[in-house]
Amino acid sequence: MTSPSQILLVFPVGECGGAESVFMAIARHLDRSRFEPAAWFLRTGPLVEEVRTLGVNVFLHPITRLSDPVNFWRTVKAGRRLIIDAHIRLVLSSLGYGHLYGGIAAHQAGVDAVWWQHGIASPMNLIDQLAVSIPAKMIITSSRVAARAHVEVFGMNGIRLEVIHPGVEIAPDHPDRVASRQVVLDELGIQPGKVVIAAISRLQPGKGQDIFIRSASSALRRYPQVMFLLVGSEMFGMDRGYELRLKRLAVDLGIEDKIVFTGFRRDVPRLLEAIDIFVHPATAPESFGLSVVEAMAAGKPVIVTDVGGPRETVIDGQTGLIVQPNNEQQLSEAIETLLANAQLREQLGRSARDYAGAHFSQRTMIEKVEAALHSVLEADTATKAQRHEEGR
Repeated sequence: MTSPSQILLVFPVGECGGAESVFMAIARHLDRSRFEPAAWFLRTGPLVEEVRTLGVNVFLHPITRLSDPVNFWRTVKAGRRLIIDAHIRLVLSSLGYGHLYGGIAAHQAGVDAVWWQHGIASPMNLIDQLAVSIPAKMIITSSRVAARAHVEVFGMNGIRLEVIHPGVEIAPDHPDRVASRQVVLDELGIQPGKVVIAAISRLQPGKGQDIFIRSASSALRRYPQVMFLLVGSEMFGMDRGYELRLKRLAVDLGIEDKIVFTGFRRDVPRLLEAIDIFVHPATAPESFGLSVVEAMAAGKPVIVTDVGGPRETVIDGQTGLIVQPNNEQQLSEAIETLLANAQLREQLGRSARDYAGAHFSQRTMIEKVEAALHSVLEADTATKAQRHEEGR
């Protein structure tokens, strides 16, 4: 019987975001009869122990700054030793940052590397410019728009490009939804009977939470009983002070009592059960938008901005509504359209759930990841066999 191939997953950070959720799912659901995952974390955080509880071997070698060459090469050297000692056959790195370390370590150890580019390629992104120069057998993107952006910015360079949409778990519907909803709302201090609208993502300018707050202020003039949730926190030491600026904006608009800042939550599925409308007000290009698909899978009507990835996940007028980014008037009008029509909310939510189940299930994602990994490993085996024959 063939033993499973050892796969090293490189996590740049130990905190949970969309990219990390995808790699967590891979670590959890890969077919262990074919693949044996290990995890290499470049920064510590709660995910380190979470991955370890999955029965996955976890290695932590904290990095400092990319501008620190001593730490960089020490980390790469540790990665190379890890790959050799653990008999790793393939390294799968998250983001360009992960590939900077994982790709070089893999190259030095003589094994293949795959890079999952979770973001949108940009000529202004130094990390991507460095990462694309590092050998990789395959680059995975989370959407067709991300794949096109990569080709436009960097070209193909002979590297295979694969599109794999991140997937979510499609939970079965349950009869006690109303009761569980009110439990969550009680925790948040929201009275019964309120329509609840939420935006869920890390707090940073490109996610458009300021537009969300301004649109909420406008919608509240006609619908004063609505409550708004901002779920998420500043992450990875980025954009410090942005949350405070958002709270000040709510105060300046006089709606601080209508917006609940929940901070980071691990129980997003519970929160989704408790809301009525989901809004993704991103203003910067997005490669996918995992939280959008999570909301769709929960049967919620979604409003998204036309910033790339969400255009591939939402069918305007059928599974949700699409508005232009940085346009608080359009967003407010879309919110008011759904507030005025409970039947439309129900219809869009049902269609969204069906569409997410058919196109963005976690099982489908894992099957595509397994097929991609298998193809790289098979090609590597064939190449080594050919070299062996040529050397005889």
